[in-house]
Amino acid sequence: DRDDAQSILACYPVWITPTLSAPKRIPLHPGLFDIVIFDEASQCDIGSSLPLLARAKRAVVVGDPMQLSFIPGLNLRQENALMDAAGLPRQGREKLAQSINSLFRFADMRPIRRHAFLADQFRSAGPIVDYLNDAFYRGRLQIRRKPEDFALPGDYRPGLDWQDVQGVPEAAPEGGAVNEVEAQAIIAHVAALAEKEGFDGSVGILSPFNAQIALLRRLAAARLPEDVQKRLDLKIATIDRFQGGQADIILFSLVAGPRMARQTMNFLARDRRRINVAISRARALCIVFGDQAFARESKISHIAYLAERAGRVPRRDQAQFESLWERRMAAALERRGLTYEAQYPVGWRRLDFALFRDAVKLDLEVDGRAYHMDADGNRKIRDIQRDREMIARGWKVRRFWVHELDYDMEACLDIIERDLAGT
Repeated sequence: DRDDAQSILACYPVWITPTLSAPKRIPLHPGLFDIVIFDEASQCDIGSSLPLLARAKRAVVVGDPMQLSFIPGLNLRQENALMDAAGLPRQGREKLAQSINSLFRFADMRPIRRHAFLADQFRSAGPIVDYLNDAFYRGRLQIRRKPEDFALPGDYRPGLDWQDVQGVPEAAPEGGAVNEVEAQAIIAHVAALAEKEGFDGSVGILSPFNAQIALLRRLAAARLPEDVQKRLDLKIATIDRFQGGQADIILFSLVAGPRMARQTMNFLARDRRRINVAISRARALCIVFGDQAFARESKISHIAYLAERAGRVPRRDQAQFESLWERRMAAALERRGLTYEAQYPVGWRRLDFALFRDAVKLDLEVDGRAYHMDADGNRKIRDIQRDREMIARGWKVRRFWVHELDYDMEACLDIIERDLAGT
């Protein structure tokens, strides 16, 4: 009875349980708990939450609308038939339909609600969070991890990389698509990480397609010894299955390529949140395997943007300049007799140029519109946040648009001289 339940709660005031286990473990008494907190509510259906909502006075619903929702057990047509049979009115049904609404979305539509955005990102490396901010979160995430927190192979820096693999996807007999060239390249990469690099962090392999995951598992079983798989804590799963998981390195098999079936391309285009989940599972490094030229030229905007961004974080042994205008700036600095260090590391960041004079530390950035200007013609929020971070570290920041350098390089150099003079 309720008295017994209250006595137990006095000794154990905090309970943690899956939503489906609540009816078996917790007596059905209204308001038994002061508050119930639903985590990962974007993956919870409305019906599963009702037993816990009935037992609580207040509710906090925590979820991410930019990640994947739950997979409903019935479609909207079936649910409408059930609602008709129960005599429910047709008006306003879309707000109650759990075939299309997660618990998070349902709570978000309540007239009396309060929002709180949890901005601190404690999982991923700074360059990965920068991509997530630009592609999904409008610059609102804050990086809360340090570079030394992460396990990396010897020749990589933290971030988002792309391995250009030009395989041809094929329809799988069981549905979906497979790309054998990608799968072979991924398993070979894992073997190289374990053998040549001696990497002993965790590795996850993801793909949108069940058939590709099945192929990757077969190849891994044939080519990777069990002790290697165990040492790497290797997990191979679809993106939907891996949501909520994480690994030091994520290898992402996109599968997309020329002559891909229309229904397969439609699946990739249907929900850009799947890309968010895949990339954000990585703590230190996410490597996308796929045909980069095809992805860039595809009409799927979120895949084209991923192809543009991935691979822009250079490996440690790559060239020091990332653009033609950075090379031109370097040549102009040398003509002026100004000493610089290119791709200078500061925490997560790599400065285009670092210049030093007496007590002045100058962060000099060369910015193109494609990567530093938003759709409204303003500087991207991530650049503004980055500048604040550098200023807090004691740096002076000077940014030049490429068109400014093109118009009058010498005038820009005069500004740099004044910055170094502290004027």
